[in-house]
Amino acid sequence: MTFIRSETFAHYQSLLLKILKRNARFIISSYLVVLILLATLPINGSESTANNTFVAEIRLDYIIHALFLLPWMCFMLLFDWKIIKAYVKWFSIGLLIAFFLEYVQFFLPYRTYNILDLLYNFLGLFLGTLLWIILLISRKL
Repeated sequence: MTFIRSETFAHYQSLLLKILKRNARFIISSYLVVLILLATLPINGSESTANNTFVAEIRLDYIIHALFLLPWMCFMLLFDWKIIKAYVKWFSIGLLIAFFLEYVQFFLPYRTYNILDLLYNFLGLFLGTLLWIILLISRKL
């Protein structure tokens, strides 16, 4: 059995990060398109499996909402911003996206607006912020 040496792993990690940074706009744009499609397409009715499945007494639908916004702040790692204003602006944009994804459903007859969905969108954003902070600290070590 062979193991990858840490220098080789670091090289591949660096190479992957360069590729991701080069394609950051495409990755983020694609992510946003997928979120908008998931929020607007008629794929989750009131009788949906996600609405009637529970994980630790939390509806699976709410967990999915949190997971959708989890990566938002981690996308900040694709940019080399050093200004705290940029972080606050990025987080604010994430809050607007979380709000927009639920608000648009209010006007769609085949979707339902649910304040708990909005709260779980915010929760996903906050958990993503914690993950981003952990990743940022580990990158500096």
